[in-house]
Formats: sequence, C-alpha cells, structure tokens
Amino acid sequence: MESKRKLPVAKIRRKAIWPSFVGFVVVCVVFAFLYTIIIDVFIHNVIEQKNRDNYETALSVKSFFNANTDIKDVKTLPKEIMQPEQINPQIKSICLINSENELIWQTGKNKPDFNKKFEYKMDGCTILIDYDFDVNEEIAFSNYVYNDEDDDDFIIQDGNETAYQVILSNLPLISDDTNHTFNRRIFENMVESSGTYFVNPRDTIINMPCWVILDEDESGLRLCVEIELFMRAEEVAPFLFALVVSVFFSFIMFLWFIISFFRLLSDRRRIDAILNLDQVTGGLNWLYFIKTGTKLLKRNGRKNNHYAVVSMGMRKYTNYCTYYGVSAGEELLGKFYTILQNCIKKKELAIRHERAEFGLLLMFEDEAGLEQRIKKIAFMLNSAALDQSFHFSTGVYIIDRNEDNITEIYNSAVVARNCCSDDATKQICYFTDEMYNNQVWERKVENDMEKALYNHEFELYLQPKYDTKNETLSAAEALVRWNHPTEGFVPPSKFIPIFEANGFIIQLDDYMLAEVCRIQATWIARRERVVPISVNVSRAHFTKNDLAEHICKTVDFFKVPHSVIELELTESAFFDDKAALLNTVKKLRAAGFKVSMDDFGAGYSSLNTLKELPLDVVKLDAEFFRGKDEMNRGKLIVEETINLAKKLNMQIVAEGIETREQVDFLKHNGCDLIQGFFFAKPMSVQDFEKSAFKKTSRLMN
Repeated sequence: MESKRKLPVAKIRRKAIWPSFVGFVVVCVVFAFLYTIIIDVFIHNVIEQKNRDNYETALSVKSFFNANTDIKDVKTLPKEIMQPEQINPQIKSICLINSENELIWQTGKNKPDFNKKFEYKMDGCTILIDYDFDVNEEIAFSNYVYNDEDDDDFIIQDGNETAYQVILSNLPLISDDTNHTFNRRIFENMVESSGTYFVNPRDTIINMPCWVILDEDESGLRLCVEIELFMRAEEVAPFLFALVVSVFFSFIMFLWFIISFFRLLSDRRRIDAILNLDQVTGGLNWLYFIKTGTKLLKRNGRKNNHYAVVSMGMRKYTNYCTYYGVSAGEELLGKFYTILQNCIKKKELAIRHERAEFGLLLMFEDEAGLEQRIKKIAFMLNSAALDQSFHFSTGVYIIDRNEDNITEIYNSAVVARNCCSDDATKQICYFTDEMYNNQVWERKVENDMEKALYNHEFELYLQPKYDTKNETLSAAEALVRWNHPTEGFVPPSKFIPIFEANGFIIQLDDYMLAEVCRIQATWIARRERVVPISVNVSRAHFTKNDLAEHICKTVDFFKVPHSVIELELTESAFFDDKAALLNTVKKLRAAGFKVSMDDFGAGYSSLNTLKELPLDVVKLDAEFFRGKDEMNRGKLIVEETINLAKKLNMQIVAEGIETREQVDFLKHNGCDLIQGFFFAKPMSVQDFEKSAFKKTSRLMN
C-alpha cells in the first residue's frame, strides 16, 4: 500500500523532468551531428582541395631546389630562393628543418609553429593550417600589369613596374602605397591560366596561412613552404550559410529548453509545495517527514548526533471535536503545529501525521534531557488554550546510528505510544526490545495462522469438570493448543489476543466447534457416554445476525445432540449490541443448547448481565479464589453469588480451583461443578478418554 501511495508522486516528477531532459539530449546530438557533417563536407570539398593545390605548389618548389642546388648545401642556393614570390606569388616563406623540427635555413619572415596550428596529414606531406585567418587581407603583388577588359574584371599579367603604377592610378579601390597592395575590399579569384589571374573588385578575400611540410627525403631534411590559402566567397558561402542557420536554430532550441527547464523547476517547487502541504494545519505533512527525515538520518551516519523519533498524540480528540465542533478541533491542531515549529531546532522536524497525532524528529544528548524536552513541549501545547487542559500520549524511539528507514522507525514509536496508560499516569513510553519481539511474533502469527488452520496444527485439548457431590468427571471445557512446526506448543495467551484483534478468532472458533462435534460423534458411534463439552464463542461472532443458525448447522452436520454442547460467552460481549446478543441467546437456548457466562465477576456489570440475559450456567472467575482476602471477603462474595444463581435456576461452575480447602468450601455452599488443577489439567483427547471412559481405560491397559 505504501508503494501505491508513493506512485502518483513519482509519476508527477518523472513526467515533469524526463521529457525535457531527453529532448535536450536529442537536440544536442542532432545538432552536433549536423555541425559534424557541415564541417566534414567543408573540409573535404574545399579545404582538402586547396591543400592538394598547395601540396603541388610545394612540390614545384622542391623541384626547383633539386634542379638548381644541392639541398644539403644551403650556401649554394640561388638568389631566386631568397625571393620565393618569384617562384609563386602565393609563397610567403620557405624553410628547411631536420627530423627534430629544428630550423636549418629559412627565407621570409615566418617559420612553422607546430603548437598553434591544426595539423592535417596527406600522402607525402603534413599541412599546418592556422585558423586565425583574416578577412579582406591586403595582398601584395609586384611586377604585374592590369588590362581593363570590361567593367568588372581585370586581367593581371606578368609585366613591369610602370604598368603596375598605371593601374594604381585608374582603380579607386586600389591603394597606391609603396608595397603595391590591393585594398581589403578586393576578393581575388586565383584561377591559374597561363600566368593570368582574374580579379573582381566587388569580391572579398579570406586568407588562411598554411605551411606545407614535405616528408623527409634521402637528405634527412624536410622542406617547409608557407602558402597563402585563399578562398572565394562563393566557395565558403554555402557552408557559412548552413552553419549560421544551424547555429540560429540550435540557439532557439537551447533557449527554449532553458526557459522550459526553469519553468519545470518552478512547477516542481509548486508541486512539492502541494504534495507536502497538510490540509488541516497548513504546514508540512507526512510525505515531507519521510523524505527530509530520511536525508537527515543518512547524513547523520557520518556524524555523532543522536536522534529520536517521537509520536505524540492528543488523547480524546474526538470528544473535543464533539463538544466544540470539527472546525474548532482543526483550528486547535493548527495551533499545536505552530507551537511545535517554534519548539524544534535546525535539522529537526515536526509534522502532523493523522488526526491529532504529531511526529517529531529530535536531536538529543542524553535520554534524561530528551524526556525533559518532551515534557516541556507537552506543557507548551497545553498553552494553546488557556481555559482547556490537554493530555498527550508519547512514544519515543531512540535511533541507532545506521538506521534511516523513517517509516519503520515511526511505526515503532507509535507502538510505544499505544503502550501508554489511559489514566495519564504514564505519558511517555520508549520502544523496547520486548515491544519489538512482540511485533515480530505478531507478524509471524498472522503469517502462519491460515496455513496452521489448513494443516490442522490447532489441537483440541479438554479440561475435565468434576461433580462436587461424587467428585466424578461430568463435563469438560474445550481448549485450543497450537502445535507449531517450528515453535512447538504455543499457549493460547500468545495467539488468542492476536486472533481477537485481527478477526481470525471467528474461523478458529468454528474450527474448534467442528472438532468438538467430531469427537462427540465418534463417542456416539462407539456407544460411549457422551460428556457435555463447553465451547467458547467470541464476541466477534455476535456481529452476525445468523449466528444461532450457523452453530445449529455445524452441530447438525455431525449429528450431535444440542444438549451436549455448551456455548460459553464472555461478559465483554454484553457491552456490544445487547439486543443482538439477547436475540441470539434466546435462539440458541430454544434450539436446545446450554449458554454460560465465562469469567463471571471479572467485569463491572455482572449482576446487570444476570438480570438481562437468560443464562443456564455461570462460571465463577478464578480470581475469587486467589489473593490474601480469599478466606474472608472472597468467600462471602462466592457464597452470595452461588445463592443468587440458585435462585435464578442457574448452574454454578468454579474454575481455577487448586486446593482441597477450596473444593470443600464450594461443595459446602452448593457449587455444581469444579474445574481446576486440583482435579486435572487440560489434556489431549486420548488422555481425556482414558479418564472419562473406564471401559476404554481397561481395554488400553
């Protein structure tokens, strides 16, 4: 049931967080995959092709080296090498390095930096690309002539300095500085065709420095060539557009998820506030106590704080609500809650569990101080209404260091609270090992009782009743013993109260009545003298309107005369439904059954019961014959009770008789039957038959 109560809460929280989390992960994966595709396509379709062109350029430089000098002897290098742009205008620097990347020789301003550039491997070379590129980079060219072909394009051909100056004077977008550079607005379309390059003044240039490092040859040196990697706008634009669109949509999605996430957090706080709200006091409830209390106890496992769970319940809260009204009762509980919140400290809890019951999680140093604090809290609660006095029952469970199951701990505190006396003399009870053992035993009994009934583990025992005149066995009482497969023989006092509390006593009584009828049917079949046997009928049976019919049906099934069955009622049954009890007793007596009252004198209304119930037998309680006053006041009461019963035409049975003196006293005062250890203890059916039937006894001897 506990898991079913928690299930709706768990569903609310899962629905609130998991869809957004999964959606966020999916979006991240999708956009990461999309970015990967865009970059991969860009690298393979543009960058890689440019790198292959640069690789070819680097090979041409190496060919120039091989054709003009011995690469091992850098002193023999021709003058053209000192001006690499004369070999190819894209070349900025040329270097020679050894296998340990040490610089041997260079021309130009730059040298390869293996730490700051992206390394790209190709067959025969390694390419280092610096992604700190510039847009609209100024590009210097010398010794070129520009001829105007149309309004947009200019042809650049090998020429002289004079022709270059003429072009500078005719182009408004070209600067005339001493380095003869194009303006940054010019985008160069470098399509090589017979030494001719086409330039569009309305384009822009993207320049990425690139080092092509050829693999080592037989000389042990590597040739490094710095080449400007130029890209036209139409080459980069599709990828930039796709990247911008992807970034835009990813930004929108991420923004939506962030907003959704904070909204979910806000909703979750509101849900938690609703789930943790106690509708009566307006404070925190049991769910909060479980969740927060468990966290506190788990953290406390690493510390030395001492914790105790306290269950504090107001006595007779129902009476208060009956007198003042339910609204006033709930208002009082709200005041109690406010007082408790003021009494607790940090890392302590106080909630209303149910009705007028409050649960507390308190820290303490010693048990004496804890008890004083609980008494102080009870005193503070009494201040909630100056003209009223309240009484509280308190159960305390001292928590071990490694315990954190707050639900089971609180249940133990409730068990301790239920042990408090009703007269307010004992207001605080601590959970003990004995209470724990009783709980374990009760659980074991409830687990095994159905199986025990099915396996006939409940055995019928009979205690003889002796006639006072001749002191002969004249009747018996049916008693139950549980022959447990692992616990052995279990006395009734250890399981009958549990059965009365959980209602299983009805099935057990039916079972015992059937067993008695079966034994008596056996005696009838064997033509033995059938001894009347009294059978207990629990007060729980009287909730049935057809109890008399049910008993008659069971007895008639075994074909046993009703006169040999005596039905014993406890006086407590008289305090339930008097009309139903009286109607059932009349039906049973009319059917031929004897009805007796067990434990007469144990209650406070015995005389009134005798007045209203038409009984056949009265059993005097054993307590009349125990104690210091049994020879004086007890005898007087027994004498008068016997006289009263005789006048009402009732048979008298005294139980619990243990001495000859008691037997003589009862015989003298006219008691009919005596039951007790003086004559015989409860015994099995086989032993009873030996005592009851002389013929059977002789045959067995």
